[in-house]
This record gives sequence, structure tokens and C-alpha cells, in this order.
Amino acid sequence: MSEPSAMDLTAKMKQLEFLGHEVLSAKKRLIDLGSQKNWYREAWRAVQKQNEAPNGQKKTYIFISPRVFVQERTEKAVTLMKEDLDETEKEIEEMREELKKNVDELRKFEGKKDLTELGFNLKPVVSRFIDDDEV
Repeated sequence: MSEPSAMDLTAKMKQLEFLGHEVLSAKKRLIDLGSQKNWYREAWRAVQKQNEAPNGQKKTYIFISPRVFVQERTEKAVTLMKEDLDETEKEIEEMREELKKNVDELRKFEGKKDLTELGFNLKPVVSRFIDDDEV
């Protein structure tokens, strides 16, 4: 068997480093999205509580950009904040799928079993298939 050349080893190490960096970047983005989701959830709940109070606010300021605040009806503000929260949850799910894909590529490159063989690509049973009488 011939020994791999220095260029082959260097290329493999670069590929390994690239794949590892992709996994770490996806993890960091997932953590950032989780923090953003919590921030949205806290703000949404605080505005919702004020709206539910008997003498609650009729209008609420919404942060649009670093220099822009917009005053909206509180009901609409709650709706907009809920939409942002839902969008962030969707981004988190997409990032989780991307992370799984990146980890799978890294494992394949390292010569280990891929995530499908380990059972990480299983889909949950949807509640419509479960009969309420059986539970």
C-alpha cells in the first residue's frame, strides 16, 4: 500500500477543519436563535399581559430598527410579535436539520456510521394516527 502524500493529507485536514467549522457555526447559530426566541417570547408575553389588564394599554411601541419605533394598537402588536416568534421557531427547526446534515457529513468523512444508521432521522408519530381512546 502506498502512503498518502503530504498534499492528500493537507487536503483531507482542510476538509475536516471545514466540516468541523460548519458544525460549530450551526451550533452557535442555533444557540443565538434560541436566545432570540426567548427574547421574543418574553416580550410577547409582557405585552399580552398588559393588554389583558382591565386598564391595559391601547397602544404599544414596537422596535423596528435601531432608530425606528412604531406605535401600534396593542392587539396588532401582539399579533406581529407572535408571527416573529413563529418565524423564529421555524428558523430553529431549519437550523436543526442543517446541523444534522453537517454532523452527518462530518461523520461520513471520519469513516463513522452516518446518523441514519444510528436512528437520528426518525420522524415523530403524528397525533392524528393515535386514537384518543387508546391513550
